[in-house]
Amino acid sequence: MAPGLIAVALAAAWALGTGLIGWAVVRGRRRAAALRTHAAEAGLEVSEEAGSGGRVLCLRHPAEGWTITAYRSRSASDGGGTGPGRRGYWTEWAAPAPATDGGFAVLGPALPPQAAARAGRVMTLMGGHVGDLFLAGIARGLGAEAEGLASVPHQPAPEVGVLLSTPGAEAALTPILAHPALRESRRGRSEMRQPVVLFGPGGLRVRVRAPLTDGADAAHLADLGRALADALRGDQPASA
Repeated sequence: MAPGLIAVALAAAWALGTGLIGWAVVRGRRRAAALRTHAAEAGLEVSEEAGSGGRVLCLRHPAEGWTITAYRSRSASDGGGTGPGRRGYWTEWAAPAPATDGGFAVLGPALPPQAAARAGRVMTLMGGHVGDLFLAGIARGLGAEAEGLASVPHQPAPEVGVLLSTPGAEAALTPILAHPALRESRRGRSEMRQPVVLFGPGGLRVRVRAPLTDGADAAHLADLGRALADALRGDQPASA
């Protein structure tokens, strides 16, 4: 290709790239504005913080006390299984109650039968459990909370999810294992995008590895968190 044509091609590519970046920035700002509008209409308090690692957007329900926090990281270098570095973003619903008396339990994604069988065979050969695979990915994202966390020896059925706990908290999440809201939230999602439930002395959290793009996302996550919280309190049936 002639030098002149190369220069034209490079200029066109640069212009296209710049245009796409500008369009993405504008679209992101519009989504953020729409999300703030939804939050205000729903009576939620909104706060946003920018740091060296990325941005944090928090929605808080002043009456009920729960929050939805959306993390967007500038780097994908952090390997924590549910931490902000993985794929650059994650979103979490959290409430201070219900809470455990001291133990900590985690319910991970449901595995397709074939994947569960393969993982089970591998971990059996290694002398471990399927949950150990999930634990290896999530531990770095939990920090001190992961101390003592281990795969529960008698795992529920693969379609229920991968269960981890500290000693004595093995049954802490039993009331929600078959919850219809949790099953629905997993429908059509890969294991990487399914909600992870974390339950400990600090309360209940539901975390998803996905960005918070609009009011519908916030509403769906809040509905799921509140439904699971009610089941753990015994306010509603855990299954249907």
